[in-house]
Amino acid sequence: IKGWFLRLLDKIPGVNNLYKAISDVLGAFVGKEKKFNQPVLVRVSDQMELEMIGFITDTNLSELGHNIEGKVAVYFPMSYSFSGHMMIVPVKNITRIERNSVDILKYTMSGGIVELDPENEGKVHH
Repeated sequence: IKGWFLRLLDKIPGVNNLYKAISDVLGAFVGKEKKFNQPVLVRVSDQMELEMIGFITDTNLSELGHNIEGKVAVYFPMSYSFSGHMMIVPVKNITRIERNSVDILKYTMSGGIVELDPENEGKVHH
């Protein structure tokens, strides 16, 4: 049935690309190749000491061109949604979160209302 469904999608212009994009994103969250496995805090303002929770998704940005040395790609999920923003961030602004990445993803996507399991508590390294 899955094969039939995929062949049907291939025949509908635009729909196949949308299906593949959604499938890839969902696979990154819950599939075999979980991509959101490096949770980090990213300093976005020194004045306000403001930080955001994100996930490093790429550490080799050479394909993007020049002026990216010392930077990584970080995905910032939005609360109550499977959408988010990807930003190129200087490594100096990143602090790794030493916790289970699935717990951090649930915490972030719930807007911070999901309680983190104290047994999974770790240290935050700068």
